[in-house]
Amino acid sequence: MFLALYLNEWTASKKLKKQKEIATETILREINTNKEKLEESVLNYTDMLDIYVFLKSCLTREGTIVTFVENMTQFKTKHPGFIYTLDSIKMDDINYKYTKMDLSLKFTLEQVELRTIAWRI
Repeated sequence: MFLALYLNEWTASKKLKKQKEIATETILREINTNKEKLEESVLNYTDMLDIYVFLKSCLTREGTIVTFVENMTQFKTKHPGFIYTLDSIKMDDINYKYTKMDLSLKFTLEQVELRTIAWRI
């Protein structure tokens, strides 16, 4: 009788240990997934902030961009495909006024994070 109780307890203990291992693995996998999503969101928001700062500092009321060539080149290199300049006018020794351009204001769902909006409703 004692041996049967011991074997039953040993089996239950082993089963509980396996369940703990599975739960731990699941939690760690979830944490890693959340970490990756968070890192991606941070990159997306940093990218959007950089675009906003550039436009705020260079965009005129007329909808043109006034900046120096190196600044525009750096921006276009960092954000390829976001802005296409078609024409520019030299304003002074360093600044150009970009009058004809195409801006691509397409943001992915990850960048906008519609899920956070859904939770607020």
